[in-house]
Amino acid sequence: MSEYFPKTYTVIFQLAVAPFYRLKFFSRINSELSEICNVKVISLVHSLDKQVLSDKSLKILELQNVVVLPYGFFWQRGFVREVLTSDFLIADKNPRSLNSWFNLLIRRISGRKTYIWGHSKSRTNDTRLSRFVHHIMNLLASGIFLYTNEESENISVNRKKVHIAPNSIMYKSECIVNEISTRNNIIFSGKIEKSKELEKLIRAFGNTMLSRNGTKLVIVGQGSYLKGLQGLVNELGYSNQIELPGQIWDLEGLRQVYANARIAIGTGYGGLNITQANCFGVPIVLDKFGRHSPEIALRKFNGVVMADFTSIDDMSRAIEIFFEALDWNVEQRKELASKVSQVYCISNMARSFEIEIRKQIGTKSAY
Repeated sequence: MSEYFPKTYTVIFQLAVAPFYRLKFFSRINSELSEICNVKVISLVHSLDKQVLSDKSLKILELQNVVVLPYGFFWQRGFVREVLTSDFLIADKNPRSLNSWFNLLIRRISGRKTYIWGHSKSRTNDTRLSRFVHHIMNLLASGIFLYTNEESENISVNRKKVHIAPNSIMYKSECIVNEISTRNNIIFSGKIEKSKELEKLIRAFGNTMLSRNGTKLVIVGQGSYLKGLQGLVNELGYSNQIELPGQIWDLEGLRQVYANARIAIGTGYGGLNITQANCFGVPIVLDKFGRHSPEIALRKFNGVVMADFTSIDDMSRAIEIFFEALDWNVEQRKELASKVSQVYCISNMARSFEIEIRKQIGTKSAY
């Protein structure tokens, strides 16, 4: 095939950040398209809040600097000519990214393919103006990559432009449920920030009988509030009941912490923490009043339950109720992991991009 389609095509992903949990996805994309395309990821060193770093181990990664502007707008400096002249550009579907607007406009004039990738609408600022701005981006783009089929309902442009790339962090083969039948832990996984209400979680867990009956709360992640949270755990005397192991990103480490987890809990919004927990066969309890990411669509697999987290007492009650109600056996957990990983896996996520790019180039897909 490469004899007829030499590697003269260039595909660039220009994103605000390329974190460690995207490493498998980009590696898969590069592997699938390497025979016909040069693939490159261009992103900032870290997210705008500086809490999420781009994974420098990604071989196809190039880093940019950022200019932060008022009202949350930003400009990624560097690689302008390379981005503008690439055959295919996949840009952030973020109205505050001036690069996305600039590239959508200039590349449309020059007749080059520009796709946008992200959420169909704003999770935190879903106003009429916000929806209008997203709609303009949709009209300018050659195609739109969304995370779930449910999100496509928010798109009012030609549906042929919409491609679904299920937001995934593992391969299906990696979603293995441990055979342990007795699970005594509760797990939280995510960024350790004050806004996540982890103080409430710690106090709520401490108020339950579970904390005195051998159950442990394991809080996995990094963030600006990790030291503060550790201080609170020590101050309250919960060091034997609550563990803060930091960030765990390797597959074996994740398997170990989820192997002993009966339930997961999300005190902020539900996102990739839903996918991760369910892929290991662990149901997750979320705030029914939270503004969740598109992954909330995983509720259809029965591995997501909603509860009232309004007060510490409400959260304590929810923890006790669902810790008892979701004491699933191994087969129930395997069924959940199988259903979720069948859809939300790296292969499916990458496939959507690979099929569209091959279609535009004129080569056949292996799928």
